[in-house]
Amino acid sequence: MTFILSDDVAVVDVTPYRNWVYEGWSVNINVTVANLGNFTENATLDLYYNLTAGSKIGTETVSLSPNETETLTFTWNTTGIKPGLSCAITANATIPFDSNMNQQPV
Repeated sequence: MTFILSDDVAVVDVTPYRNWVYEGWSVNINVTVANLGNFTENATLDLYYNLTAGSKIGTETVSLSPNETETLTFTWNTTGIKPGLSCAITANATIPFDSNMNQQPV
């Protein structure tokens, strides 16, 4: 019998509390991440308001068991953001490349 094991952490939802703000306001943004793989994973979540420019809102780390989902809330202080700017909020989850090479599935 062969088992296919996988590392599979994914951002499944990004939801800001507001669709528009004035410059200088704080905005809470929920990011939901899920571990769809076979191993407990430590993931790093990075949240951006302009991914191509590397404009980071924040970074959080999370530990997820297999089939576990967690929602983290980031707070974005928009002080200094150009008025009238349309932003695409993007979240990225990363796990270490070979974090589970010697682990057994849970």
